[in-house]
Amino acid sequence: MTHEQVKYNKILTLMQLCDDAETLRKISDNANSIYKEKKRREICQLKVGDKVELLPKFQNRRPYGNIGVIEKINITKVKVRYGTTLWNMPMTMIRKVEDDVNT
Repeated sequence: MTHEQVKYNKILTLMQLCDDAETLRKISDNANSIYKEKKRREICQLKVGDKVELLPKFQNRRPYGNIGVIEKINITKVKVRYGTTLWNMPMTMIRKVEDDVNT
C-alpha cells in the first residue's frame, strides 16, 4: 500500500468516527476548498504551446489518449489542437504532459 493510500485510509477512518453531520459537512467543505485551490494553481501554470492530454476520468470521451497543444487560453476554457481538429474544452478536463527529458 502506498503512503497516499495509508493517509487516505486514516482520513476515512477518522471521518467515520465523527458523531454529527455538521462536522462532516465542515470537513467536506474544507476538502472541497483545498481541492479547488490546488486545481486553480495547476491551471494557472498552463500556457500557449503546452502539450496537454485529457484526464483519465474522461477516457470515454474523444480525443482521449491523444496529446494536443494549447493554442488559446480563455477564462475557463482552452482551445487545444489535436492533429487537424481544434477542440474548445474546460481547463478542468486536461493536464499538462511533462516533456520527456530523454528526447
